[in-house]
Amino acid sequence: MREDSSTSFKDGILSTFSRAEYPNQESVILRYYQGIDKARRLIENQEDLSPKKTFFQPPFALPALSEKWIDFYDPARMDLINLGTYKSRTLRFLNLMQDPSTQTTKTVPSLSIVARAVDHIHKTGENILLLVTTSGNKGTALRSAVQRAIQIGLVDRKQLRIAMLAPVSSATKMRCSDLSNDPELARLNPLALYTGNKGNAYVKEIGNAFASKYTQEFFKQSHTRIWYTLNLNNYRIEDSVRAFFEHEASLLDQKRPYEKKLQVHAVSSAFGIIGFNLGRSILRQENITSHEPESGYMIVQDMGNPDMVLFHHFGSFCQKNMPRYQLNNLTGLYTQNESLHFPEKTFSPNETLDSTFYTRQPVTASYVSKMIKTCGGSGIVVSLQECLEKYAFIRYLLAPQQILLPEDPRKVHEWAIIMAFTGVLKAIDRGLIDKDTLITVHGSGLYTEGDYTPIPTNKLPNISDDKPVEALRNLLI
Repeated sequence: MREDSSTSFKDGILSTFSRAEYPNQESVILRYYQGIDKARRLIENQEDLSPKKTFFQPPFALPALSEKWIDFYDPARMDLINLGTYKSRTLRFLNLMQDPSTQTTKTVPSLSIVARAVDHIHKTGENILLLVTTSGNKGTALRSAVQRAIQIGLVDRKQLRIAMLAPVSSATKMRCSDLSNDPELARLNPLALYTGNKGNAYVKEIGNAFASKYTQEFFKQSHTRIWYTLNLNNYRIEDSVRAFFEHEASLLDQKRPYEKKLQVHAVSSAFGIIGFNLGRSILRQENITSHEPESGYMIVQDMGNPDMVLFHHFGSFCQKNMPRYQLNNLTGLYTQNESLHFPEKTFSPNETLDSTFYTRQPVTASYVSKMIKTCGGSGIVVSLQECLEKYAFIRYLLAPQQILLPEDPRKVHEWAIIMAFTGVLKAIDRGLIDKDTLITVHGSGLYTEGDYTPIPTNKLPNISDDKPVEALRNLLI
């Protein structure tokens, strides 16, 4: 790396509070505090990609660091692992799921969201109720961050609360913690399952309606602000640290320059790679990566939720653009040979691999498509049949790094990294990725049976289609 570029990185991105020599030895929030602040300032002048309805949220600036905050941010860790080559393409794994209480990448933005909430409480004396509608991972990470803030003593249990609504298909993702085991904390921080018939994405509509209807009531009755956290900027600012980390970690072990680079991510709304792209923008702005090839992006989705891939390739969410599948009477599989970007074989043309991926027609689709067209890359859809076909190889690939997939894939409860690896391996098999490309697979989530204790389903209240907004309100009385 050139000396001027190295100096620029240290001066422009690294925090003066950073205490570790290597980036994987400390919290990325702590290490890149200065870079996060630059991301915040850049976001303030960029297009808002979130739905235009405006709810309360605290400022994006993080609180001034103290020993308690340094302790609070500690779980936000990352690692970059070399996996060797596959058909002349170099594979790396960006491990974003090192917090054992969540095992997903949502730890980093969730810690920052809670930090902003606590800072608002300290400065104003107002209470905050975090409202999160989620397929599992966002809510799990936010609940973990709320619990951590209470345990460390940053806030009182009645000052900061969280209400979570998830679709019933995600019931096995709900984890036991102090927020479910402690009776008072469980009452203050309800977790409910949506059991209605309007689809998983309907939880977002319930959340919108709840925040609209009860914001004033909650503030008048208990001096409590409702913060509906499903705003893209709450995530992409902190996800910019992925780019800072990937750049710094690459300097330590990259053996030779590559003409092409590719970031691979299993996506629903693609918050993670949008954040990564923001971080890359800051690195370019600081003249840190001007001599490097720009990273392209490959988004991976499943058959039940292919909207981002459809929009990128066809400029439309219309599923008529999907290839036509025919039932093969000899194998019982549905097959197609019209598109290399969709599975050749699938158990069902409509299957959903994982309830985590449930967003339809995301507002981020046009932005992500523009990113791919500008920087390079593509989109690909995978099937369960393909994931099972590649499962043993992915397990073999990751085992030396102590990332252990179970022998029985039926024990997997979060398929994100399996989808991402299947997508990139299939893309290589089909010649969709050029040789001599440095490929980084973003490990956004993996957890399996036995990794955690699920909350018994019969202990979770249900929200049906019968007055769901009022039912959610009743849980908070």
